[in-house]
This record gives sequence, structure tokens and C-alpha cells, in this order.
Amino acid sequence: MAKNNDFYFEYYQKVYNYEIERKEKLNAALSLPTAVCTLIIGFIGYYIQKIFQTDNDIILIFLISGAVAVSIFIVISIYNLIESFYDYDYEYIETPRDLDNYKKELANYYQELKEKNVNEKVLDDIREHIINRFIECTEINTQNNDWKTKKIYIAKKWLTRSLIAVLFCIIPLIILEIDKKIENKEKIHKVQIIEGIDND
Repeated sequence: MAKNNDFYFEYYQKVYNYEIERKEKLNAALSLPTAVCTLIIGFIGYYIQKIFQTDNDIILIFLISGAVAVSIFIVISIYNLIESFYDYDYEYIETPRDLDNYKKELANYYQELKEKNVNEKVLDDIREHIINRFIECTEINTQNNDWKTKKIYIAKKWLTRSLIAVLFCIIPLIILEIDKKIENKEKIHKVQIIEGIDND
């Protein structure tokens, strides 16, 4: 019986520790998406400035469409990132001091009942209590981690779509820059022609 109790205790302890470690890994996994979101928001600000620098209606349509698409995608991604980070109540087993106080209460209780093998009964009760707490905490923490995992997945999915949209947004920016260079060359050429006529 003692071996079975040891098995269950070790098993529930491992599962409990696994979910706590999983929580920390999930929190760490938020760093990269958060950084990418920040970069994309900066790109959107730069991109919107370019919208006001073109008179080409076709490029303007592409610029506005790109800005709207990236903005929608990044807002959805940020929303899910926020939901994956806040409002989670994780459960933890009691501190050693709390367990020690509980042990003393149990010892006093059994002594008042004049029970035999008080220490053995106290240890059995403490072990059972810890196992129950492992089960309760793990159940709640697993649900939290599963929900957090889902939200991070959705956030990354929309973040990927944002990055794809950003790549498409770069195309009208390149066209805009090419148009500017061509326009500048034409201006320089006209100035040179005018100067040549004036010199004649």
C-alpha cells in the first residue's frame, strides 16, 4: 500500500511541476511575438506617412488597402496576446510553513482523540492532503495553460498573416520610390534643357 501511495504521490507531483514549468515556458514564448508586434506597429506608422506622399491613385489604393489589412491583423494578434497573458488564476500547493501548521493541528486533533500512532496518522493525512492539492492545482493549471496555448497560437497565426501583408505592402513602397526617382530624373533633365536653351 505504501508503494502505491508513493507512486501516486510522485506521479501527481510530476504532473503538477510539469504544468508550472509549462506556464513559465508559455510566458517566455510571449516575448518574440510581442517584439514583432512592436516592429509592425512602427512599420504601420512609417507606412501611413507614405500614403500622403503619392498622387498616383493606383498606388494610393494599394497603400491604403495594405495599411488597413496590416492594422486589422495586428490588432487581432495583440488582442489574443493580451488574453494569453492576463486574468489567469494559477493554483499552488501550500507553503512549507502552512503545511507545518496543518501538521500541528492534525497532531493536536489526534492527541485529543487519544489515538494511537499519532505521527503515522498525521503523515498519512498530510500525504493525502498534498496529493489532493496536487490534483486540484493541476486541474486548474492545466486548463489555464491549455487556454493560454490556444490564445498564443491564434496570436501567432494572425501575426504571421500580418507579416505576409507587410511583405505585400513593401511592393507599392518600392513602386513609389521608383516613381520618385524617375520623376527626379525628369526634373533634372528638364532643368538641364532649360539651362542649355538659356545659354544659347
